[in-house]
Amino acid sequence: MFCFPRSQPIPDLRKNQIPRRTPPMIANNKGTRKVEMKAKIASISTNLNSVSILNEKIFKDWKENIEIVLGCMDFDIALKKEQSVSPTESTTSEERKNYEKWDRFNRIGLMIIKRDIS
Repeated sequence: MFCFPRSQPIPDLRKNQIPRRTPPMIANNKGTRKVEMKAKIASISTNLNSVSILNEKIFKDWKENIEIVLGCMDFDIALKKEQSVSPTESTTSEERKNYEKWDRFNRIGLMIIKRDIS
């Protein structure tokens, strides 16, 4: 059973129409950013809470869950790519940006992993 807001007509499901919910309209960009940030924080919290604490009996399931959570949050770059060489004066801005991104995602990934080890 679907629930529809009163302002929207009930679609005829016999015609294979998929009911769509319209997002609430927000007048300014500040409000939009706040709503997006709250949604991201809620999503991250939900993902992190879905991972059980590691012990010797559940390593395989724990590892799979960690990889899924890091992948959904786009923090799995450090698992997929090798660490690049530390930036020097001769490195380009693109290489420096890639290194900083990898380093940040690696630190966040390690924090998440350490949180779930008993």
